[in-house]
Amino acid sequence: MTILVVILCGVLTLVTLMYVFFEEGSEVERMRDRWAVLMEKKEQLLENLRDLRFEYRAGKLSEADYEQARATLEAEIAAVLAELEKLSSEDAARVSPPH
Repeated sequence: MTILVVILCGVLTLVTLMYVFFEEGSEVERMRDRWAVLMEKKEQLLENLRDLRFEYRAGKLSEADYEQARATLEAEIAAVLAELEKLSSEDAARVSPPH
């Protein structure tokens, strides 16, 4: 009977540790996935901004349309950069030891 209790305690401890480490690992994966999506979005927005400038310089857009589209793209880029900064600071907080 004592051996059975010891084995059950060992299994429970092992399962608990696996759950803790697996859950933390999947959270890290979610952060990495979110980071990758945001980086891709940032690059696409920057490319769109370059294309917009080209279209404006080629005379295909009025100044008003250019300014409005540029402001929209810059606001989207700022939002993505803010989200990347937030993820970066959350990651740093997770890694740094508590004071």
